[in-house]
Amino acid sequence: MKFNSIPLNVGLIDSLTIYLPLDKIQVLDERLTSEYCVYYPETGLLVEDLNPPKAMMINDNGINFRLNRVIFPPIKGQSEQQELIRLTLTSKMLFERYFEGLNIDNLQMIVDYINTRNIIKFDLETALNSICNDIDICINYVLDFDPYKESLFYLKKMVKLSKQHQVDIFPRKQTFKNDKNFGIQYGDRDSGSIGSPFCKFYNKTEELLTHSAEFYNKYIFPQLRYGLNINNLIRKEITIKNNAVKKNLIKKKLVSQDNSMSTLRDILNLSQDEKTTICNVQLKYYYEKKQFHISEDLSPTEKIISYYMAKIVELGGDKITLQEPLHLFDCKVQKARAKKSLLKLMDITFDSEYLSKKLEQNSISNQFIKMQELW
Repeated sequence: MKFNSIPLNVGLIDSLTIYLPLDKIQVLDERLTSEYCVYYPETGLLVEDLNPPKAMMINDNGINFRLNRVIFPPIKGQSEQQELIRLTLTSKMLFERYFEGLNIDNLQMIVDYINTRNIIKFDLETALNSICNDIDICINYVLDFDPYKESLFYLKKMVKLSKQHQVDIFPRKQTFKNDKNFGIQYGDRDSGSIGSPFCKFYNKTEELLTHSAEFYNKYIFPQLRYGLNINNLIRKEITIKNNAVKKNLIKKKLVSQDNSMSTLRDILNLSQDEKTTICNVQLKYYYEKKQFHISEDLSPTEKIISYYMAKIVELGGDKITLQEPLHLFDCKVQKARAKKSLLKLMDITFDSEYLSKKLEQNSISNQFIKMQELW
């Protein structure tokens, strides 16, 4: 048996919701669409009033999803309302291939799995043509816990004042110094909007071992003996909630202008770069664009050097990186003089709190923050 590796630092589709037209599928379990009466066995009372069908919840070895009937109002040019089945697709339906995320190549596997539940039956083409919303896109990183924790505190502190109330570190009260159930949440998943999108960082290793233990034990744990490594796995997750968010992504040209992002086919046709960009761009709404100010007391040459110093740090460099040009000097005297001038210029350049803190970040934390493409 081989293990399925984990794609890192790239956008993946973790879950989404599709709407299957009732007249395009076969309903195998009538409870999904039929009205029902309430019967009380202890008293023998039967309440004959009909109730609308309830959602059907499935829990299969930690794979949780729901199906329910919904009714859409008539669309423009039509007089009849439309009945559909709302269905959640998740990457856990890929079993051992969970970390692949949903894509056009593995969708048939998910359709086949749902059909085996004997609730509904539908084909691949019906799924691809269905309306799609509530799309969760994620990025996996590998990062030691301490740098991860330090990075999140830094990200929380840098949130602009008008958005601070929408961003929370969790858990709010840590019981242990190195509590692994640690993360940060931006906005609310159910009410996410263009200006306040939902985004969350969390410890994926811890989540698998605790909240997804049943799924982990059956599908992930057996792969560890063949080389799979889930240690220090961190996940960022965002939600594309509705059509307004989709239209905004298209308007900003973050996806192809030929992609309406309406159907499941459209969503699965997003390129790898588009999914990564969509996942990263959500955080920008919570941060001010940082402006770099150059001291007027510097010479023209020093201003140029100061500017590029700041850019190097913003891209993930540290003090060691900034001093690398000193290796160009063979003469010890010249090198010592250059180092003295360089260190003095560094003190002037990084006098502001923002850039000072970035310079103090260890290289791992700095690289992680850089991946978020905030500035």
